[in-house]
Amino acid sequence: AVQAGFPNLLTVDVGGTSVLTSTGNTDLKADAQVTTTVKPGGIPAVPLPADAAVAIATINSTSTVKLGGSTQVNAGGALNLSATNQVTAETVADATSGGSAAVGGTVAVTVLNSVTRASIEDAARTSSTSLNVSADSKNTVTNTAKAAAEGATKQTAAQSAANPSE
Repeated sequence: AVQAGFPNLLTVDVGGTSVLTSTGNTDLKADAQVTTTVKPGGIPAVPLPADAAVAIATINSTSTVKLGGSTQVNAGGALNLSATNQVTAETVADATSGGSAAVGGTVAVTVLNSVTRASIEDAARTSSTSLNVSADSKNTVTNTAKAAAEGATKQTAAQSAANPSE
């Protein structure tokens, strides 16, 4: 069994009474990228009549850009606030390497908490030739759970007709 946690926190927070001044473009950017692979490993011991595999990944990824408080931004060009958050997670629980066990259990779980935010809040003020505020999130999660060779069988048509809920 493997359980892994992946925290990721990326924040740009301009607040209070801050003053930002530039003669050109002003870019405030938070770009979070997380890639995880969780796979139980190890050497199979003595073959047993049962086999199991468990893999659990917990991922917390936050990417935020915020102008707040009474901040003043004076940009001679464009003001760009951008938050991106990209998570790619693969969680694999594979009980097939233990041989042809007749019974077993396999569980693969990924818990993903993804927060992506770009904002102008409170009494913050801006002066610029243009204002661009964007938040982009892309999350790809792949879970795979493979049972032991004899721990799962395909249901026949007759079994399916007799037990439609299975």
